Amino acid sequence: MTAERIRQIVHLIGPHSPYWRMVRSASAHPLPLAVRFHFALADPALGWHLARSYAGPGLPLSVGLSESAIVRAYRFLRDPYRRDVHVSLAHDLTQPDRQGQRNLLRALLLCNMTPHQIAQDCGLPVDVVELFEGLFWNCRDRLNERVYLARICTQGVFGRTAGAPEVLAADPVRVAFHSGRVEEVLAEVEPPPKTRSPTGGYGLVEQQLLARAAMELKLDRVTPAENPALIPALRLIVQMKRAAQRFEAGPVSGPDAAGAVAMSSHGITEQEEQYQTAVLHQSRLASQQTPPQSQSGIKPSSPSGPPAAPAS
Repeated sequence: MTAERIRQIVHLIGPHSPYWRMVRSASAHPLPLAVRFHFALADPALGWHLARSYAGPGLPLSVGLSESAIVRAYRFLRDPYRRDVHVSLAHDLTQPDRQGQRNLLRALLLCNMTPHQIAQDCGLPVDVVELFEGLFWNCRDRLNERVYLARICTQGVFGRTAGAPEVLAADPVRVAFHSGRVEEVLAEVEPPPKTRSPTGGYGLVEQQLLARAAMELKLDRVTPAENPALIPALRLIVQMKRAAQRFEAGPVSGPDAAGAVAMSSHGITEQEEQYQTAVLHQSRLASQQTPPQSQSGIKPSSPSGPPAAPAS
């Protein structure tokens, strides 16, 4: 989302939008336009905050907010029974226990990489990468605004308390801001993310989603309001079952793995027995057709004829 588009959104939502309640109370006087510009332009999670500010009190989304990520997030927050799994996965990356993966994703979004390349290095679906950027880390359209990038990369969740000792920990976001080089960002992360496949990374995210839902269920949190991961987890389970059914009911029918191995083993054994039988039969025929040889090498006389008369 460009800075120009953000200014348009500020005009669209007006001074009484519920979004400004995140800045000050509803009873206070409306903020001046310049102040509203300042807050909106400095908010990297503007997309998510807009969706939440309207969905929370049950208000319709402001006319003109047509960004796909904002619309999907609004529907995700409004209807707990029709959850968008990828929006849920993008939001799950904002949790405290996902800081390592979140910082790597933020850092790579600051580099000159395509969403597909970022998804591969982070082990995430491309749609989740694009949703995260559009909702929580608006930077792709503002990479030339160094002041804005410096603010979001060195302040807020990345800032350190004044006087606090320097923590020697991996910080790929700062590396990305200062260098913008992918290889330096990846060198900051241990283990190297390229050793992780996209499928494996996506599976890890799915497992974490299911584990989160199961953990909340153990605490008797059985409603979507108490357990936000419940509905996405159930939808994920349904998708996995459908995929398994499609695999089992494929167009080609045949034995299962054990049956196939047994059939192959039986076939090889049967062929080997037939071969051995044929070899033995040929050996017997050859022994019957070959006349025995004498030790002197002279052919024996025929037993049916008389002996030859001696010469006179």
